[in-house]
Amino acid sequence: MNREIKHYYFGGLNGSGKSTLVDKIAKTDNGFEAVHSSRELMKWLGVEGDYEAMRRMDQDEVLRQFARFIDQRLAGAGDKSLLFDTHYLSLVRGQWIDRTGEWIARFAAVILVTAPLADIWQRIQSGERNRALFPDEMPNDRRLGLFKTYAEAYEDKFFDTASFFGIPYLIINNPNGRLNEAADRFLDFQARH
Repeated sequence: MNREIKHYYFGGLNGSGKSTLVDKIAKTDNGFEAVHSSRELMKWLGVEGDYEAMRRMDQDEVLRQFARFIDQRLAGAGDKSLLFDTHYLSLVRGQWIDRTGEWIARFAAVILVTAPLADIWQRIQSGERNRALFPDEMPNDRRLGLFKTYAEAYEDKFFDTASFFGIPYLIINNPNGRLNEAADRFLDFQARH
């Protein structure tokens, strides 16, 4: 089946399951390719695999390089629709950073991957890598409170982004154990838009 090549911008809180979801979609339908933006951007920046080095960089420059990276990936997409696993906001040591830009207008739709906050919090707490979301000295109860506030700001940023660029949007709930349903929700949406 020949379909129009369209690219999609997936964002969500750390631990929402974005990476797992875009991988599942790409494995389900070979017309899609998963783009793990942070990993590929670190390579682009010359700090492959080093999240901490990328966090120490001037974040305005990181965002400029991200725009160039997106341009290059979209130009080289070939016959695949790209699924960018990325963020609308990033939480770094208790501060959030806007991760959006004019490039979003080049996507067919923006997607917000969500899950129950308790699921996301558990995924973050049990994760192997240090995501550096909070200042080291911040107590756990304050971390959870900040994370809840950040989650609200993240959702607001998502809706503001879709509205500002006037592009379709989709919210996909991705609770534990329901990955197939989450992937099917995107594929159904994509087929209609």
